[in-house]
Amino acid sequence: MRLPFIHKINPISACSCRRRDLSGQTPRGPLLQKGGARGRFWMRCRTRPTIYRRFTVKSLRVKNGHSGKLTKALQGIRKDKGSLVQNMKVWLPVLAVVLLPVCSALVSHYHRWLIHFYRHRFLSWLRTCLTGISGEERAFRYVLMNSTHGKPESVLSTLDEWCCKYECVTDTGPEKGQILDSVVRRVVPVSVLQLGMGCGYSAIRIARLLTPRAKLYTLEQDPRIAEVAEEMMLVAGLKHTQFQVIAGPPTETIPRFKPSLGVERFDFVFLSQGQGENHLRDLCLLEKEGLLSEGSVILANSVTHAGAAGFLSSVRRDPRYHTSFHPCSAPYGKDITDGMEELVFQKEGGGGN
Repeated sequence: MRLPFIHKINPISACSCRRRDLSGQTPRGPLLQKGGARGRFWMRCRTRPTIYRRFTVKSLRVKNGHSGKLTKALQGIRKDKGSLVQNMKVWLPVLAVVLLPVCSALVSHYHRWLIHFYRHRFLSWLRTCLTGISGEERAFRYVLMNSTHGKPESVLSTLDEWCCKYECVTDTGPEKGQILDSVVRRVVPVSVLQLGMGCGYSAIRIARLLTPRAKLYTLEQDPRIAEVAEEMMLVAGLKHTQFQVIAGPPTETIPRFKPSLGVERFDFVFLSQGQGENHLRDLCLLEKEGLLSEGSVILANSVTHAGAAGFLSSVRRDPRYHTSFHPCSAPYGKDITDGMEELVFQKEGGGGN
């Protein structure tokens, strides 16, 4: 028989007498309804002993003393929950006292990196997710409306303005760009390779300093970014006879330089893809395909990141390379240190720093 639901209970009557259901039975502790696939039982609340609560247990059959097992299980759960809450009350203040100084020290030490990441990485990713337009495309629209077309210096200054005010879309920037310009002027290359094009900032800096018979080849994995960067170079006044944009992964495009494009060697190579994690792989591919000869200069960007540690340790121990380090700051972050590594390929001879 279905037990009646108690809407209101008089505390005085509940304490002085026992409530009886329609069948005349007095509920003592958990009482489960017999029969059917759904059982209902009453449990006295510990905090308010004069009031009974009704709980529903779905798909429960009371057979062979299962009600007693259920009661014991519920009591065990309550005990475990109570002990867990007590342990948390004891240990939470201890953990807070231990972790608070550690978190404060980490934030104070890396706050510049956190701010830089938030401004130039997280916000850019958020805008891309909300609008569906990449950061390179947003920068190109800004350059298209605010720069003087046909003037590389105007395009570069407009890109610097965009990166300073809104979001960083290049891993080079003005300070690293000056190091890149000095190396290009010193080497005077005829064939140049850039791995990792981005928005085209570095490619414009290199191409504007090349001689009329020199040519720049740029590799970019993302075809969409490669298209935007090519348009950026055309806005800067550069011609297709001065550069060629190749979309695709380096593992597929580098082996095609000799048979398809007729390039025998590169005088200057700029490694600017990612945060240094792919520098060693790309350099090994160039060595394997024989695209480096004696005197070839390689400039690697962002070598202070953790991903470039293997690259630095490998090239500095290799006797075929003469290495030198150019310290600088991160692009548009003067308080964040960074650096570029310059390599000179030598078939024979000792390496040095």
